[in-house]
Amino acid sequence: AAHAAAEAAEQALRRIEETRPDGTEALADAAIRRLERTIQDGHARLAALRQEMAAREARIRAAEGDGLDERIAAQERLRAAHAAEEAACRREVAILQCLRDAVAAAERAATGRYLAPLARAIQPALGALFPRAVATVEPDFSISALSRRLDEPFVNLSDGTREQIAVLARLGLADLMRARGRPAMLVLDDALTYADSGRLDRMFDILTEAAGRLQILILTCRTELFTGLGARRLAVEPAG
Repeated sequence: AAHAAAEAAEQALRRIEETRPDGTEALADAAIRRLERTIQDGHARLAALRQEMAAREARIRAAEGDGLDERIAAQERLRAAHAAEEAACRREVAILQCLRDAVAAAERAATGRYLAPLARAIQPALGALFPRAVATVEPDFSISALSRRLDEPFVNLSDGTREQIAVLARLGLADLMRARGRPAMLVLDDALTYADSGRLDRMFDILTEAAGRLQILILTCRTELFTGLGARRLAVEPAG
């Protein structure tokens, strides 16, 4: 029995040794005192925060008596006024967008009405120069593309082709004005400078046919280029 009691005491001692903190008793006492001071400081700060909270609550109650509710209500009214103004602006934006769309639709319709006759006026001469070709006319009367076997942007065409199409577009516009009873003439300044002989002869035929219904004036410093036109030659001479 004594040996068993001694063995149990030794096991208890080993457990105590294992759980005993590091350091001396003096260090343990110092840690205890430090933690006690920390707890006391925490209690003091908690008391100070409670006093500060009470003071703030008192100020809030005093501010309520100074008309805080009235100021809140005024801000609410101001917010409602801003919301109404925003709604009015949104309605105005919707109206303006609707008006813009209507104007754009009317503009497209009007553009189609005056561009279609121009495209038809250009087409006979264009077909004579470029068989089965169709030109795309823009609202500013410019040619943006030429459709033959495929669609070709105007900027990708050769200089001669662009120049010839530009002459045909001006000729078509003059015919359109004449058909509406407005006097029109065609003035070309150093045109057809890039045309080859075959295209040049065809353009001469087109201009000769058009000269039967409107006046065409060609200004050039290359008179030899237009000898095959068979037109009346004019010259500017000094008077007196």
